[in-house]
Amino acid sequence: MKKLIDSLLGDAMGAADDIRAALKRDHEELQELAEALCEGAGGETRRQRFAQFKELLGAHSRSEEVVVYRSLERVGETEAKDFAHEGTVEHGSVDSLVAKLARMRDLDSDKARAHFTVVKELLEHHIDEEHTEMFKQLGKHFSSEELAAMGERFEADKAAPPRRRPSRSRATADA
Repeated sequence: MKKLIDSLLGDAMGAADDIRAALKRDHEELQELAEALCEGAGGETRRQRFAQFKELLGAHSRSEEVVVYRSLERVGETEAKDFAHEGTVEHGSVDSLVAKLARMRDLDSDKARAHFTVVKELLEHHIDEEHTEMFKQLGKHFSSEELAAMGERFEADKAAPPRRRPSRSRATADA
């Protein structure tokens, strides 16, 4: 009840979303789209949903890496840094599968459905870790004002024209 009241008061006062609220919203939408891609209608409907999923996933991942993971890396604590690095690797795994799906002609094929299922399962695992471990790290290391500012930067970065994601391959390969 307290969270609901705080949320309503924050909205009424025009307060920016805490980064965790912004991430949760995206996560819910991505999970709904992933579920629809696995179970829903095929044909052009699946192709349109996939385009929507791919666009949101790309913007979300890119912005999360820039705003959230970089902030966690700067904290200087091993656990926070490790989480940021693992998250980047998980994003890369999902990106690879999404790229394979984008090259498939038939998104209704058994092979495509298998890829959609694995993407959905990877997302569920990743989101669960973020909602437990990462949100705890964010609350531990950042003030409510910093979390609100991160939420604003996240939304602004997502709305910006797509660009290449930060290069992490050397950092993760050297680790």
